[in-house]
Amino acid sequence: MEDWIDIIEGDGADDDEDRIVLPPPQTVDLNAARTLIKEIKYHFDEGNADNIIRTESKYELIEVKKKISKAAEARQKQWVKFGACAKVPKGTLERGITADRGIFPFDFN
Repeated sequence: MEDWIDIIEGDGADDDEDRIVLPPPQTVDLNAARTLIKEIKYHFDEGNADNIIRTESKYELIEVKKKISKAAEARQKQWVKFGACAKVPKGTLERGITADRGIFPFDFN
């Protein structure tokens, strides 16, 4: 793959001169444990399409452990669904009510 700076400064013989191809977003691990991550993105400036903006975001992935007492866990097992979710079986996601968050990084700028 050709480097994006070569595309911009190239002669344009094989490319459309009005089209600039920006590089894809990059993710760089900053430590061996892969908990510090830097993400690099390029995009065009909305006010001036001739400007290319480079955005760098650094964030840390952390593992959060939650503790819950056995009594609270026993109470939660006895909860009964109500309202629009009453007929949905336990363990399935209710459309428009429950969202599966999964794992997502926090972005600290």
